[in-house]
Amino acid sequence: MSRWHPNPITLPLPLPLTLTLTLSSLPILRVVKVVRLLRVVLAMTRLQRSRDRYRRTKMCGIGAPVERVFEMITELREAVREDD
Repeated sequence: MSRWHPNPITLPLPLPLTLTLTLSSLPILRVVKVVRLLRVVLAMTRLQRSRDRYRRTKMCGIGAPVERVFEMITELREAVREDD
């Protein structure tokens, strides 16, 4: 008897059972695909948020001298008003 020939005592799984196993694993594969897609979307969202945060802090750094000028002007106005 050949090694690859099935032994009459051990039979392969019947076709409906293997088909059932295959069909039952399909929803799990779909869930895995959805989870992967969700992870990609979350990673892209995090990247976008960090870019936006960086741009905002960069703009605040540029705007800081302007704010200081406004503070100085307000202080000067108050000083002039107190003198009058």
